[in-house]
Amino acid sequence: MPNRSFKDLLVGAASIIALLASGGAPAWAVDGVIEVNQAAVVASGGFPYTISSSGSYRLTSNLTGQISITAADVTLDLNGFTIACTTACTGILSTSANVTVRDGSLRRASVILTGARARVERVRADGEGQVSGDVFGLGSDCSIRDSMATGAGEAGIAVSDRCLLVRNEASANGETGISAGSGSTLIENIANGNGFYGIGVGGGAADGCVLSGNVASDNSVRGIGAQACTVIRNVANNNGVGIEATNATVIGNTANGNTSEGLSAVGATGYGGNQFDDNNGGNTNAQVTGGIEIDTNVCGGDTTCP
Repeated sequence: MPNRSFKDLLVGAASIIALLASGGAPAWAVDGVIEVNQAAVVASGGFPYTISSSGSYRLTSNLTGQISITAADVTLDLNGFTIACTTACTGILSTSANVTVRDGSLRRASVILTGARARVERVRADGEGQVSGDVFGLGSDCSIRDSMATGAGEAGIAVSDRCLLVRNEASANGETGISAGSGSTLIENIANGNGFYGIGVGGGAADGCVLSGNVASDNSVRGIGAQACTVIRNVANNNGVGIEATNATVIGNTANGNTSEGLSAVGATGYGGNQFDDNNGGNTNAQVTGGIEIDTNVCGGDTTCP
């Protein structure tokens, strides 16, 4: 067999370089971030694509299958791209600690990060009615900010204890919009049109959870359910029960037009500075049941509560 010419070798080398440049393997960007795209994943053996080393990763195309993160201390920048499964899948899966996912979307796919201190920022996930479980599922000490969850069979957002959720939206999910564990803080979230609770938080006898500035409307059973929490300046309209609070402090909230009570207060719940109107079939019916009035409230157009 004749020897290959120098020209042939150059052509072969150029082909290899072109393949790598076009995504035949994950590439290092100038800023040191590892770039991942559909061609790279297919060339490496297909999905699920595994990230097994700590570091920063960035999508440079849409993907059609799962990313599995087995290393701790990973940041995955979706870079405005979408992970979309043909049928329902876990789009991003990790049990490792300190995993961050940001800036992109998922379709017919969920984000399940059960390791401690997971972070999700500016991610939109739509289960499109095909994801049977939760769209976002995060472990303890997590945070989710500025994200959206719709179309889950169960919860749109479900997190464990001591999590921080800020300015998220969870709507049109099969069960609860947002479910959070003990010691969690929820600020300025929206949970509308879910099949069970809009927002459900807490569980410990001395929980310390906080709900502030959230909106929960048009949920089938309850707008807000809180156990051993401080519930302050939230809105819960047009649900079954507006706010159900157990051993909680309920201050400065609005709950109007709910088919049952504006506030169902259980145990040592104290409430003050709230407005409860047109609940439970109209203002002539009880707007509040149970609890201890700790300051003046408006109930059914006057200050006699319950």
